Amino acid sequence: MTTPIYLVAKENIEMVWPVAKELVDKSLMHTDRRMESYDALRMILEDEMQLWVGFKDEELFSAFLTQVQHYPRHRTLQIVTYATTTGHGADFPTCIDTFMDFGRMNGCISLEAWCRKGLVRALPDWDHLYSVISKPIEPKKQRTKKQRRR
Repeated sequence: MTTPIYLVAKENIEMVWPVAKELVDKSLMHTDRRMESYDALRMILEDEMQLWVGFKDEELFSAFLTQVQHYPRHRTLQIVTYATTTGHGADFPTCIDTFMDFGRMNGCISLEAWCRKGLVRALPDWDHLYSVISKPIEPKKQRTKKQRRR
């Protein structure tokens, strides 16, 4: 059974955001906290990001965030976050077809996603171009000055 996803129009954000926010937060827990759901909502309302939702049994089931990335020589549609209420069960082929159509309409030449290993395995027909790894830069510790005796 296919579960289509729908691009949420700006005038409908208020209706779906309370449930979609929970899914966006669930997905963002697995990132390095470069964004919070408040940031995503602001970017959606400023047309910098898109919110997509899917339904199962007339209930909101999945939420995706996408963003058109402008590179010097082309554009890509980046899948920024993805989550379902159950943690699994999205109909990826249907979602990807929808994203491909949206990307084409916006002059994108490819889809891209930064993801964990599980999603890489779930999408074997995607090219694994590179892995992104990260190491935090800790603040430099301030040396305490010794006070002189008077």
